[in-house]
Amino acid sequence: FAVVADIQPAASDPTAKTLTQELFFLLLEFLPTTKKGDELRLAVKLAYYAGLRRNQILSLRPDKIALVWQGGKEYLRIKDNDRDRKIFLPQAILDEMQRFAGLSINSNYATHTIRKAVALIRQKTPTFPDADFHSLRHSYAMRQLFAGADAQDVQAQLGNISQAAIRNYKKAMQEGPRL
Repeated sequence: FAVVADIQPAASDPTAKTLTQELFFLLLEFLPTTKKGDELRLAVKLAYYAGLRRNQILSLRPDKIALVWQGGKEYLRIKDNDRDRKIFLPQAILDEMQRFAGLSINSNYATHTIRKAVALIRQKTPTFPDADFHSLRHSYAMRQLFAGADAQDVQAQLGNISQAAIRNYKKAMQEGPRL
């Protein structure tokens, strides 16, 4: 395979490890085709499409989520501490969530397996970002901003995200779309 990656920002920049949709799909291909690999694939999709943190995803239980149909749209509702989060996801992921029974994978497995997949990809495509699980959250933020979302709304949606990260996102947006 051949993937042409765009020029990446400095490594200290949270946008340096963001993944385009093409690169995200490539990462999914390199995850194991086992039961645990399938669980990780779902976790990775939730991080990429919803901006959730690894620990938020790995702690999800069936009693903490609900698929809700409202106003002609289906979304995933997650009870996250003291608030409900409304998450709009691609239909294929919503379909996967209908069968959700919890995840048996742990943080070490998720971290190690993604690092291993990225290392394999980078052997063939050195320009692939040195991504990790948290990169999926940054990718979500950048996609939202490039789609026209307000930076403060994205910050509120993601929760605990620094002003410095928001400044880096805005700077990357001024340099032009990469995602």
